[in-house]
Amino acid sequence: MDQEKIKLVIENFLDNAIKYTFPGGKVTISIIRGTNEIEVRVQDTGVGVPKEQQSRVFGRFFRGSNVLKMDTEGSGLGLFLAKNIIEAHGGRIGFESESGKGSTFYFVLPLKTTRIK
Repeated sequence: MDQEKIKLVIENFLDNAIKYTFPGGKVTISIIRGTNEIEVRVQDTGVGVPKEQQSRVFGRFFRGSNVLKMDTEGSGLGLFLAKNIIEAHGGRIGFESESGKGSTFYFVLPLKTTRIK
């Protein structure tokens, strides 16, 4: 696993969660280790992604219509790059979101097993 690239994905999830959650909101990160995989989830109580735009979230240069009005910076490349990094590691990436109520972005990576001889 390329630790630097996985770190970039986590940082992107956290940066977005913080950027799009209003003061007094909540951002939670959880890491769940299974037998054969590890899952990282970042949940927020932020603006969420409008339902009609959710199919484009991992596309290049995507920024939701609801965040274009906010005074935030971004190129719309972070989630596109995150998807490519996770898939290059044999993992899965996804999200759940409701406009006005927040989002949960997650990825799952397979764990390699090491046998001791």
